[in-house]
Amino acid sequence: EIWNFVSKFDINGLIDCNTTSNNEINIIQNKKLLSITDMLGRNIKELKNIPLFYFYDDGSVEKKIILE
Repeated sequence: EIWNFVSKFDINGLIDCNTTSNNEINIIQNKKLLSITDMLGRNIKELKNIPLFYFYDDGSVEKKIILE
């Protein structure tokens, strides 16, 4: 069991061993954006240099900061 933990690292840091199936890719591509809010929950348009929350119809939320 310890080997599974240690085998995820190399000399440069963490290695991502996850894979994405075709079904997951289709789900990601099919989600629709419902709203964008700021940290106070106000619906806003996409702005730069502030944290924003993107809410999708599948219930997922992405947190993004677009830097200028």
